[in-house]
Order: sequence, then C-alpha cells, then structure tokens
Amino acid sequence: MAEDPIWNEKRLFPPDHEKAPKDIGAVLIKLASQLSPKVETLSVANNGYRDLRQFSTLHHYLPDLRNLSFQNNDIRSSKELHHISARGEGQQSKLTELILLDNHFRNAALKGGTIDVYRA
Repeated sequence: MAEDPIWNEKRLFPPDHEKAPKDIGAVLIKLASQLSPKVETLSVANNGYRDLRQFSTLHHYLPDLRNLSFQNNDIRSSKELHHISARGEGQQSKLTELILLDNHFRNAALKGGTIDVYRA
C-alpha cells in the first residue's frame, strides 16, 4: 500500500504506518465486507506489518474468509495470531489457509528447529 500511487496522491498512510489513524485497518476490513461476491481470499503480503491488531475485526466483517496471507511482513511473535482468531459466542472461522512465510517469528522458529515444515 505504501507504494500505491492513489494512496500517495491522497497522502494516505497504510495501516501499519506510524502516522496512520489507529482504526484504518478496521475501516478497510469493514469496506471489504461490502464487496460482492463475498471476500474469501485476502492478501496483505509485503506491507511491513509488525503486529496484527489492525485485523482484530477480520472474522466479524469477513466471516467467509478462507485464505489469508501475511507473507513477507515483519511479524515478530506468534502471539500476534490471537488478533485474527475468531472470538466470541457463535463465531467460527472458515479459514483454511494462513500464509506466514518470510516473517520474523516464523524464520526464527525454523532456524531454532521449534516448528516443523510441511512437505507435500
């Protein structure tokens, strides 16, 4: 988003930017919920995210989401994943694919041998 010409022309800041409004991520997710057909795949790859607080409303506004990519961001801890978990009574995630390749916590865990690598 940081390199998008429209965002730059309008002087908007992507959700993880220090000057961005704190609720911009939630606003973008709410806007995405109005799309037709319903959003099933979302990629926020290559945006420099360090934490996932901006995505705490994900399952509320995008309940049909099945595929989610945070590839090539800068997520520091697996604890950040609780922000994207379905929470609350009656909420159940339809998420079947979560891509976390090239994030700090995953790369560190691979080097340390604390996670297994899926092999087809």
